[in-house]
Amino acid sequence: MNVTNLKLLKIKAMKKIFRLTGMMGIMTWCLMTSLSAQGNLDQKPDAIPRARLVWPDVADGTYHIFYSAQDHSGLWSSKIKISHSDQLNLAPTIVTDSHGITWVVWVEVIGTESQLVYSTYDGELWSPPQTIFTGLSSNTGPALAVGSDNIPWLVWAGFDGIDDDIYFSKWNGSDWNQPERVHQDNNVPDILPRLNMSTENTMVLYWDGFESDRYWKFVSIWNGAIWQAKKVASPDLYQDMLEKQNDIIPELPDFVKEPLKASITIQYKEPFQSFKLRELKIK
Repeated sequence: MNVTNLKLLKIKAMKKIFRLTGMMGIMTWCLMTSLSAQGNLDQKPDAIPRARLVWPDVADGTYHIFYSAQDHSGLWSSKIKISHSDQLNLAPTIVTDSHGITWVVWVEVIGTESQLVYSTYDGELWSPPQTIFTGLSSNTGPALAVGSDNIPWLVWAGFDGIDDDIYFSKWNGSDWNQPERVHQDNNVPDILPRLNMSTENTMVLYWDGFESDRYWKFVSIWNGAIWQAKKVASPDLYQDMLEKQNDIIPELPDFVKEPLKASITIQYKEPFQSFKLRELKIK
């Protein structure tokens, strides 16, 4: 049947519906047409992976980044190697936005320096890994979260030539923005950032910073324009937040040999969108 005949049939059907049911029939017809046009956007919830996992493992003589997804029956998919470099690939972080795009960032170690690399997955294909240019010689401990506007945020520890500081960047639609330091330059190490959305849809950042001869857990909140001055986070409160996540972490597949190096994102779970399993109890 050609397109012209198909259009004529639709017009006849609309006229018949209008004669039988009036305006309500037209509204019903429009709704049916709209639903049909959505195609696979109306996926059943069970078709969306419950959990997505990334981790480093040895392959081809070096560490690579691997990915697997768990369905709602508890089955994990076969692992897929997503890094291509023959350098050391470590410390992956993962998050999925509201459009179903999975974002993964990891560290690629090249000699004495390290850079950040990212790749995305649309449910069918992984994008080629691309370097995130930070202007820093060392970049470690990346962490991802997605904002209320569905824009990915990235934080990490970067070496500025003197010490490690915490930096952040946001996706601008085609690339990552220039990195910005979260806190004032302080000439002491700041490491291991952790990013999540609060219940008020505010981005909250935790990290470990050295001060007064020891490391403290600091917290800073994004106020819509800048990061607020850092404060000392309550260790008990932070640990309570982590422990609440333990019950939702699934049993990992046997092919993950070093689970403490893995990161996982779980569908519809808050406050943390992404988990570094070294911070949690592993099943």
